[in-house]
Amino acid sequence: MTQRAAESISEATGISLEWLMNANIKASPVGVDDSHYNLATFEKWISKLQSKHARPTSASPSFPLQQILLSLYAAQKKGQSSTAFFHLRQFSELMRSQFGQDSDRAGAVGHARKLLAEIDGLLGHGSLHAEEEAQGRETFRKMEI
Repeated sequence: MTQRAAESISEATGISLEWLMNANIKASPVGVDDSHYNLATFEKWISKLQSKHARPTSASPSFPLQQILLSLYAAQKKGQSSTAFFHLRQFSELMRSQFGQDSDRAGAVGHARKLLAEIDGLLGHGSLHAEEEAQGRETFRKMEI
């Protein structure tokens, strides 16, 4: 199965992308929330897709970014920021080599804001706090994006 096909199936059904890509046909299917996947899980997923207020899950595009941010924060607390950013630079180079980079910086900032709002929802805050939002705008300004 191609990754694109697996992504489409995961988004449409709520089955874990990782399970689809690494599936052992003898293993029980797993949902995007790492729970056992069955008909009830599928029906719940479809209901969420149909709801305009569906809460983001690990199938959300922002979920990996949430994981990265939480890991960067953990590294900072342990005094290991340099090592964490070294690995992040390696990963960003891999992404750039595979997908390229778009020159539409304003579009990238808008997309980043949307992802940050999703991440905030995944973390359970509902909306960015004013101070965090101001810090984010200042960071983007400094990056001259």
